[in-house]
Amino acid sequence: MLIIFLLLGLSVNIELKFEEEITKLEQTQLGKTFLDTVQIAVRSKEPLDRVFQILRDQALSYETEFLNIDEKHKAFSSKCTKDLGDFDNYAALLKARIMDMQQALDDKIPDKTKKVNTLQNKKKEKTMLLNRIDEIQQNREKQKCIFDSRLEEHQAAISAVVAVREIFEAALYENDNGETAFIQLQEDDVDKVTNLLGYASLKAGDFKHLQGYSSLFTVMEQLKAGQISKHEETVRQLVETCNDLENYIDIARSLLRSVDDIRESYFQRLFKNLNQDLRDVSAIIEELDSDVNVLEAQIKVLTMDRDEAVQEQDNKLKQRGDRAVECDQEDNVYQFKLQENQRERETIQRIL
Repeated sequence: MLIIFLLLGLSVNIELKFEEEITKLEQTQLGKTFLDTVQIAVRSKEPLDRVFQILRDQALSYETEFLNIDEKHKAFSSKCTKDLGDFDNYAALLKARIMDMQQALDDKIPDKTKKVNTLQNKKKEKTMLLNRIDEIQQNREKQKCIFDSRLEEHQAAISAVVAVREIFEAALYENDNGETAFIQLQEDDVDKVTNLLGYASLKAGDFKHLQGYSSLFTVMEQLKAGQISKHEETVRQLVETCNDLENYIDIARSLLRSVDDIRESYFQRLFKNLNQDLRDVSAIIEELDSDVNVLEAQIKVLTMDRDEAVQEQDNKLKQRGDRAVECDQEDNVYQFKLQENQRERETIQRIL
C-alpha cells in the first residue's frame, strides 16, 4: 500500500514538473514551435524520433552559431582594442608634439620680446647718434664761420696798419750816403692817413669779435697826423708801433689758426668715432631686425602647427569616443546574441 502511495506521489510530482516545463517552453518561440510540431506529428501519426532529430540538429546549429558569434566577437574586439590603442598612441604622439611646440613657443616668445626691446633701445641710440653727429656738424660750421669772420677782422686790421705804416715809412728814406733821411709828409699823405684811420675805426666798429681794434684805430685817428709827420723821431716810433701791431695781429692770426686746427682735429676724431658707433649700431639693428623677423615667422608657424595639432587631437579624441561607443554597442549586441543562443540551447536541452 505504501509503495502504491509512493508511486502515486512520484507520478503526481513528475506530472507537475512536466507541466512546469511545458509552461517554460510556451514562453519561448522555439518551445512554441516545438510544441506545435509535436501536435502536428501526433495528429499525422509521424514518428517523434524525427522531431527529436531535428532538435538535435538544431542544437548542433546553435552550437555552431555560438562558435561563429564568439569568433566574430573576438575578431571585432581585437580590432576595437587595436583601433582604440592606435587612437591612444596617436593622441599621445600629438600631445608630445603639442608640448614640444608649446615649449618652443615658450622659449621663442620671451627671446623675441627681449630682442624687440633691445632693438628699440638700439634704434633710440641710433637716433641719439644721428642727432649728436648733426649737432657737432652744426657746431663746427658755426666755429668755421666765427673763425673766418675773426680772420677777416684780423686781415682788415692788419691791412689798415700796413697802409698807415707804408705812408709814414715814405717819410724815411736812405740818402746817397746810405744814411736814413727824413722828409716831411705832404698834405695829401697826411689826408690819406687820416682817412685810412677814420675808415679803419669805422669798419672796426662793425666787428663782431675783435671790437678792440675799433678803440685802437680811434686813438690813432685822434693823433695829429700833420704834426706827427713833422717830427722824425715820432714818425720812427709810429712806424715801429705799426710793425709791432702787425706782428701782434699776425701772432693772433696764427693762434686763431692753431685753435681752429685743434678744433678741426677734435671734430674729425669725434666725427669719425661717432660714425663708427653709428655703423656698429646700424649693424646691430640690422642683425636684431633680421632675428626678430625670423622669430616672428617661427612663432607664427609654430602657433599654426600647434593649433592644427590641438584641433587634430580634439578630432582624434572624438573619433576615439565614437569608436568606443561603437565597440560598446557591438559588445552589447554580442552579449544579447550570446544570451539568446544560450537560452535556445537550454530550451533544446530541456526538451531533449
